[in-house]
Amino acid sequence: MNNNSSVYEGYCQAVNTDLKGRSDVASTRLLERFQKKLNPGQSKTQADIACIGKFLEDIERVSTFNLNGMTDANISDMSYYIRRVLEQGTIAISDRFGFETWPQSTFLPESLSHEFFMSFGHGKSATGEATHIIDKICRDEISYTNSIKGFLPFLNAYHPPLYNSVAEMLRDNKGKVEGSRTSTVAKNETTSRLIGMEPSINLWFQLAIGKYLELCLASAGLNIKNQQTKNILMAQQGSLEINQGDENLCTIDLQSASDSISIDLVKKVFPREWVDLFLNTRSSHTLLPGSDSYIELPMISTMGNGFTFPLLTLVCSAIVFAAQCEFHNMNIRYLDWKVNAIYGDDVIIKKKYFDLTCDVFHRAGFIVNHNKSYSIGLFRESCGGDFFNGVLITPVYVKDLKTQEDILIALNQVLDWSSKHFNLSNTLQYLYALLDKQHRNLVPTCFADSAGIKYPTTERKRSVVYLEMVKVPKKLRITSLLLLFCYLSHSAINGYYMPRGIKVTWQIRKIYWPFSWDSKKVTSEVDNIFHRNDSWEDLVFSREQLRGHQKRRVCIIDGLMTV
Repeated sequence: MNNNSSVYEGYCQAVNTDLKGRSDVASTRLLERFQKKLNPGQSKTQADIACIGKFLEDIERVSTFNLNGMTDANISDMSYYIRRVLEQGTIAISDRFGFETWPQSTFLPESLSHEFFMSFGHGKSATGEATHIIDKICRDEISYTNSIKGFLPFLNAYHPPLYNSVAEMLRDNKGKVEGSRTSTVAKNETTSRLIGMEPSINLWFQLAIGKYLELCLASAGLNIKNQQTKNILMAQQGSLEINQGDENLCTIDLQSASDSISIDLVKKVFPREWVDLFLNTRSSHTLLPGSDSYIELPMISTMGNGFTFPLLTLVCSAIVFAAQCEFHNMNIRYLDWKVNAIYGDDVIIKKKYFDLTCDVFHRAGFIVNHNKSYSIGLFRESCGGDFFNGVLITPVYVKDLKTQEDILIALNQVLDWSSKHFNLSNTLQYLYALLDKQHRNLVPTCFADSAGIKYPTTERKRSVVYLEMVKVPKKLRITSLLLLFCYLSHSAINGYYMPRGIKVTWQIRKIYWPFSWDSKKVTSEVDNIFHRNDSWEDLVFSREQLRGHQKRRVCIIDGLMTV
């Protein structure tokens, strides 16, 4: 057994000791779930094999599925909803950016050359490891599929010098690929998560399309940027005992939702110009890890595609709309966002619609995860918020304990849980003992979990010393050609571009923090300095509850540091 395994085993033993003999809901939930995302350093191979196997099953399922179960009314209602959202969003976008539009337009091509919509992304591409546009050009890692060539005039209108560099590569047939390549990242203790790394040029336009869809959804009342918080608050509302009944809110979760939107479904419910947009910018094939041959993708997109999430949110909301039209046997006018919430595949609706909505999802080719969907009882879960009768019981999900930064993150998470429920003293003492002396600094609660032990008050000290993780990258001089792209990177200074993720160091910083600081009501000055917004937990709990949590956290930390 290696040292890492010993650390994880010690952590698990400490948690089990703290929870031994306890039967309350929060303890039971924590005991069931605390190892869910724990990565004890075992071989990644088996988790990756399980992930790839599941993805191949999804490909087989989507390729053989037909939409015969969808009624004409279902297709018509979904098409009506999607077109109305796109038309309404297009009008809002044209008004905001001054684009010319025409009646019943669902897309403005000019957006593909507007700086607000265009984004180059920060991830790896289909042909290399670089994460920045300049780095990709330096390494000749610009990639594309044959179907994207028709979109290059938009790139020329947006940034001619960049277009010239790309056009030169295209003339020499450099960077042409059949599709994306996939990679795996840790998900939980049994399986990994598959992420598609798209061809770089395709990704630029996918992100523009995704941003367009986000604005359309926002114009219809569904703002993806703050929808997660709304889902969590509505899950809390649905868990309350006083709200039980047909009008109560229930939650629906889907399995492999990102990989379940079939091309056939998109063709049936989207306007033709949007179908062409999706088909020409997507990756029709992908290269699996360890394979040298591409496989065809029957789904419209996968995770990693720039428009997958807003597209999934729009499709799921259209299915909810169609189900409610079928329930009332009439065309309803809109979705009431006071009692409906959709964030990707996290869906919240009234209980009376639950069974029929699940059925319509099945007809459309999705799989409802009934183990994580709740329509009866006092438990609800959505977007990471677990509630029982209105009480937050989200467990601690520790992912790694390999570095001091990982341990600090875990310690602060356990402190959060302990301040809301009861003191996990053995677990806290175990994690605290793993910290080096220099990492045991107290920092204000608005700091990152990795900065130090988050302490709710600064009455003891006006100055706060903490450790900040600073990336010190290797500098690369930009050639005269690439100086044209300097404005694309905030790190391009004085003719130098600094690639990300080269080296990490720890740096000690000392700041002066105001007395009587209140974490519930951060002053605008402090908020501007740290770019800190109130978390959704500030809305879940009352001010008195938050102060109680702070006092308990102070007592726990004081006791921990005196042991």
